[in-house]
Amino acid sequence: MPRGKRIATLLSLVSLALVGACSASDATPAGAGDGSRVPKLPGGAGGKADSYVNSAAAEYLFTGSVHMATPAGLDAMPVEEQEAALKKAADMRLNSVASAIVSHLRSQAKAINAEIPNELPPEIAESIKDEDEATKKHILENWKTQQEVSAATRSSKRHLETIRQDADGSYLFDFEVEGLLSSKLASKLFAESKSFEVTVTQFTEPTSEAVTVTAALSPSTDGYPRYNELFQDGIFDVAVHVGGDYNKEEVRLCCPDSAGAMQCQKVACNNSCEPVADECASPAPAGCTKEKLGGRIDRWTAEKLVEVLLDEGFAHTAASYLDLKIDSPPFTKTFNFGGMPVEVRIKIVFPEIVPCGSESQLVESMKESLATKELVIYAGHAGPGAGYVLDYQPRTELDDSVWKTLPMPDHYQVLAMYGCETYSTYADAMYENPAKNDANLDVVSTVATMWTNMGLPGTTTLMFGMLMQENETKRHLPVSWLNLLSWLNLQEQNAHTHYGVHGVDSSPKMSPWVSQDSLCASCERDSDCPGGGNFCLSFPDGSRGCGAVCTDDVGCGGGYSCIAIPGLEASVIPKMCVPNDVSCQ
Repeated sequence: MPRGKRIATLLSLVSLALVGACSASDATPAGAGDGSRVPKLPGGAGGKADSYVNSAAAEYLFTGSVHMATPAGLDAMPVEEQEAALKKAADMRLNSVASAIVSHLRSQAKAINAEIPNELPPEIAESIKDEDEATKKHILENWKTQQEVSAATRSSKRHLETIRQDADGSYLFDFEVEGLLSSKLASKLFAESKSFEVTVTQFTEPTSEAVTVTAALSPSTDGYPRYNELFQDGIFDVAVHVGGDYNKEEVRLCCPDSAGAMQCQKVACNNSCEPVADECASPAPAGCTKEKLGGRIDRWTAEKLVEVLLDEGFAHTAASYLDLKIDSPPFTKTFNFGGMPVEVRIKIVFPEIVPCGSESQLVESMKESLATKELVIYAGHAGPGAGYVLDYQPRTELDDSVWKTLPMPDHYQVLAMYGCETYSTYADAMYENPAKNDANLDVVSTVATMWTNMGLPGTTTLMFGMLMQENETKRHLPVSWLNLLSWLNLQEQNAHTHYGVHGVDSSPKMSPWVSQDSLCASCERDSDCPGGGNFCLSFPDGSRGCGAVCTDDVGCGGGYSCIAIPGLEASVIPKMCVPNDVSCQ
C-alpha cells in the first residue's frame, strides 16, 4: 500500500469532521419555522448497490453462465464426495470468472485514464498562476487523481446452488459477481450496452471459454446509522486500532565536510518493535541539519489522534501517545445532545503500545473490541483476505478466516475497515459470523488503495460526523451514510479510494430519533419537533406540522413522501417526510 505524503497541517484535513467546524448556511432554509442553520455538504454522486451504498461509485451485479472442469474420477465417488468435488471445481472456475471481469473493467479504466490531459483546466490554471511550481505540480497530480476511475469485484456463493450438466455431459453453473465501479467509469462503459464478453482461462479443462457477462445495477437506498441504539444507554464505546507499518523512518542528514561544504545523505533507520535512539530519533549533530522524509505512519497516526482528542476536550491522564499502555482507560468526553448526555469513550491501540514479545496482546485487544465496542475502526495496511495486520515487527495478524468464530454481540455495531481494497473480502467475512447480520452490523470498506496517512482523517471524520449537533438546540443531528461517505470520498488523496458501507438495506430511512406518529405533529418552531434536524414545516394552506429527515419514501410510511426541501439540497438534511397532500390539516 502506498504511504503518501505526510499531512502538513492536520486541521486542514479533519476540519470537516470536527463537531461545530462544518460551515452553516447563512440563509434561512425554505420551509423552516424559526431559521435553524444546518451544515453544508460537499457535492457527490450517489451510487446504488446490494445492501451497499457509495457516494463515489456504483455497484453492479455481473451475471452469466460458464462451464467448469469435471473432477477426475467423479463417477466412482460416493455422492457426498461428488458434491464436494463439484463445488471445489466451481469455486476454482468462479475465481477465474471474477479475475476476467475485473481485468476487463480495469483495462477499460486504464484506457479512459489515458485520455486525461496532463494539464489543468484553464479555469484552475488561471486561479493558481501565481503559485510556485511545486504547488502547481501537486495541484495537477491531485486533480488527475480525482479524475481517475477504478473497479473491483467480490463474489457470492450462489453459484454452488446452480451446478448442473449440459446436454453434452459437461458441467456448468450460473455466476453472480458484484463489481464496484467509479460512477464515471460506469457511465462510460454502460451508456449503450450493459453486456460484454470476457475470455475465462484456467489451467485445467476447459482451458478457455468466451463468456457473455450481463451487468445490472442492484438498487439500495441510503440510510442512517442506528444512532438511537448507539446512544441509548448514554455511552458510545469506540475502539481505534492502528495497524502496523512496514515502512522505515527516513531522514536526510546534512553535515559539513572538511572544506565546510554541506554533504547530505539519506538514512533509513531501524524498524523495530519499540522506538530506538538512532539518527531518526536523535537530535542532529552539532553543525548538521536533519530533515524527516517519512516513515512509520502507525506512530504518526497514534500520535496525532491523541493530540486531536486532547484538543477536542477528551479527558485522559496521558499527555501523548507514548504514555498509553494496552490496559490504559479510554479517552472520555460527555456530549450533551439537547439534554441527552452521551459519554463517548475512545480506546486507542497501536503496535508499540505493547512491549516486544507481547504482540499477541494486540490480537486479544482487537477481539475484545469486536466483542464489546459499538464503533470499531481499523486503520492500517490491508488487502483482499489479509485480515487485520496489527503489527509488522514481527507480523501479527487477526486473519479474516477466523472472524466467523469470534465472540460478537447481537447488538448493533459499526465497523470501519480502512486500508487497501477491503471491499473485496472484509465485509463478507465479518457477516459470516453467526451473531452478525444486515440489521445489526454496518461495515465501512474501501474499494481501491488507500494512502496510509489517510487513516487519521478518516477516523476523525467518521467519529465526529456521527456526533454532529444542531447549532442552536445542540440536539443530535443524524447524518446519513451517503453524507458521511461524501466527506471521506472528497478528502484530498481519497478520490480513487471509494469508501462505501455495507448493510444499508435494513438501516433506518427516517431519522432514528423520531417515529411516524410525530409526523405532522403540531408545532410553532423547529424545537417543538422531536429529534435534531426535524423542522416545523409551513404549508400553502396555512397549516404547520413537524417533518422528519429521511432518505427514502419507505421510511416515511403511508401518506407521506421523502422529498427534497428547497434551500436544503446541499445540507446534511436535504430531504424530509412531507404529507402527500402537502397539508397537515
